[in-house]
Amino acid sequence: MRRRWGSRLCDADLCDDLAQRSRCAGRSDRALVASRTIAVVDDYDARVVKARGEFTRHSHPETDEFLLVLSGTLTIRMDEGDVALAPGDVYVVPGGRFHQPFAGAETTFLLDR
Repeated sequence: MRRRWGSRLCDADLCDDLAQRSRCAGRSDRALVASRTIAVVDDYDARVVKARGEFTRHSHPETDEFLLVLSGTLTIRMDEGDVALAPGDVYVVPGGRFHQPFAGAETTFLLDR
């Protein structure tokens, strides 16, 4: 499922955390990630994530994963094809589906899983 949603969110501490990780990172083959849980809905964490790079391919067998891009661009690589997300785009990765998020530049998104 893909939808557009208008939203702006900025967290200076989260930005500082990613900047610090960028300075300390010695490898370019993994994603630089900073995240903060902003709410808990039932048993799920709603997190704001600031990331850059390629994540490990993975799946969540028991649950869907909700993504809302706040700034930057995020590509979800899946066996069925890539899903490109821009600010305001929403995508739900169905439970059990292998996927690999990729952010070529610093990207902020809301994640609920």
